[in-house]
Amino acid sequence: MFKVDNKTFNSLNSTYNACVGDNGGFYMYAYVKGYKEAVEILLEKVLAERYLLDSLVYPIIYNARHYVELSLKASIDNLKYINQILGNKCDLIKTKTHQISHLWNIEKDLSSADIRYKSVVSKLEEFIQDYSDMDDSAETFRFPTDHKGEFHLKTQGCINLEAFAKRFAEMSEAFDDLSYMDDFLVNEYRVTTVVEHYPRATIESIAKEMPPKPWNNEASATQINYLMGRYGLSSGQFSKIVGKIESHREFASLIGMEIPLEGLSLERFSFFIQEYQSFGENNKHVDLKTYWENVYKVSDAFSLDEITILAALREIGSYDGYYSEDYDYVREKRMEMGKDVLLGEEMLKSLRTLEYIKKGLLMTGQKTLLKALE
Repeated sequence: MFKVDNKTFNSLNSTYNACVGDNGGFYMYAYVKGYKEAVEILLEKVLAERYLLDSLVYPIIYNARHYVELSLKASIDNLKYINQILGNKCDLIKTKTHQISHLWNIEKDLSSADIRYKSVVSKLEEFIQDYSDMDDSAETFRFPTDHKGEFHLKTQGCINLEAFAKRFAEMSEAFDDLSYMDDFLVNEYRVTTVVEHYPRATIESIAKEMPPKPWNNEASATQINYLMGRYGLSSGQFSKIVGKIESHREFASLIGMEIPLEGLSLERFSFFIQEYQSFGENNKHVDLKTYWENVYKVSDAFSLDEITILAALREIGSYDGYYSEDYDYVREKRMEMGKDVLLGEEMLKSLRTLEYIKKGLLMTGQKTLLKALE
């Protein structure tokens, strides 16, 4: 849409400008947040002063209902992505509707793909039914009559806004839980560690419960049979999951294997630790020119491969949103930055570099390299 600039919609006074579109409010959750906050502000006003209840009830409940509709549509978008990663077809699912009951049925159907949604979605069931009973089509609080000229609320009489406010707060908390679950699982499925319809979390759980290799004794066979029964796996499915575990750096380490990061030896990592610690001690109070001269000296002592390996480990260890699968992508991006920048702007500059690298090594199952930090 083209930019509107007139006497009503302009941006002449920055003190009162609200950011919209790609300047701050482009995504669905910006709209969700806005309608939620509008309800909360209006409720606070009318309940504190008991003023204008009879007129403000309409925008209050309309905004609340629209908050419900947008929250469901936002979650459905995330669920469609998750289901596509799992191999479930979502092409024919239509969400261009205002009907809450229809959107809720889609939400329940798609969320059944991952059992972790069950408790979160069940908390919302009663709230969604309430809104569906009152205004399933988004017209009851928008217009006084329907398309036939019949009054929407003719037999309702009253709506207690104090009770409504309490329920809205409870529902908002449940939607916040759903939004958190969406964000968490979309990030997990993003790394596409899936075997048939089994998600990363299930594969990780199985890896943690597997006996260490080699599996050549009766106890191992007993545990494997137990896991197959517990997770409802056929022998073929179990073999595929084991194959994924054995080829996955993090999960392989859980069964006694190690998939080394090629390009960095224990000796070279130990040398980097010495250089890092010496650099920190010797460059506390130097000027900028001397600092970078010393960075270049350290840089000359290491290859690009060695530095990017360590930089990638540091990166994935510094943020909880990363998975071990992100290592290769992060390392590739770090390659573009070059040794000097990585060392001078990130690794040698930070007091927590070794802490983050250690976490990255743990994530990727690098037991040999971890010895250098013992």
